[in-house]
Amino acid sequence: MPDEPLAEHRPGKPWSTIMEIPTNTHEPLLLNHVDGVSVDLERCIRGRLRESYPVGARDVEVRIGVTGDLNVLTATLNAAVAAVSHTDPLCKKIVFCIDKDENRHGAHRFDEVLEAAQRAGFRFVVDVDSLDAELSVLVHEPAWVTKVDIDLDRVPGT
Repeated sequence: MPDEPLAEHRPGKPWSTIMEIPTNTHEPLLLNHVDGVSVDLERCIRGRLRESYPVGARDVEVRIGVTGDLNVLTATLNAAVAAVSHTDPLCKKIVFCIDKDENRHGAHRFDEVLEAAQRAGFRFVVDVDSLDAELSVLVHEPAWVTKVDIDLDRVPGT
């Protein structure tokens, strides 16, 4: 169900959680890392991608506050993927968007942020326009989603 909250998971150190009052467009969970990195988790079907990307009911967007260290970005994405996968094992896509406007990346170029996300297992899918930005959409999918049965002479699942 798209209205299922992600707030049940308490990841523990080095993370802390902050509960927010849920709205129609925002999940009630922020994660904060002890290094000062904030992570906002939001169901895509309720967020900024709902009208510009074919979102699934359980897809989750991960938004990360600007960090000066690309290795911290990669580690934070890895930790967010682990937290979402643990909290919602039926989530098919964990989404991370990169703004095409390089002025919103802090000191990093678009290609550097893309490479950091790719090191965390994300892959580029499509560029989309949201209400306030042009975004490159990257996804991380669990192995059970990307597993392909290439035996064309057999009905899958038999």
